[in-house]
Amino acid sequence: MRARDGLLTVFLRHGSASLAIQDSVDPKLRAELFEALKHISFDASTYRYDAERPDGMPAHIRSILTSVSLSIPVFEHAMALGPRQGIVLVEHRARPLPRAVALHFIGSRN
Repeated sequence: MRARDGLLTVFLRHGSASLAIQDSVDPKLRAELFEALKHISFDASTYRYDAERPDGMPAHIRSILTSVSLSIPVFEHAMALGPRQGIVLVEHRARPLPRAVALHFIGSRN
């Protein structure tokens, strides 16, 4: 059985990265967006929280400003994304970490 019509929730199980729906075709666009997020760069030395790597607090702040979950309509077995849209994991750390995503579908199947 496959998902037919409904709503898909995509949830990122981490607090230092985020999810976005963006243009998935043009790599230059994604690079520019990620670069723009880096400009929301906070000087890690100004924070007291240091239980993680030095980029921990700035990464957590960026994830609050973005989102860790998405809701996507599903119609006739397919996500109702635009023709150039895709789901993008946005890493807020200097070096990527392993990430886990939880999916939940509510709707009809056939």
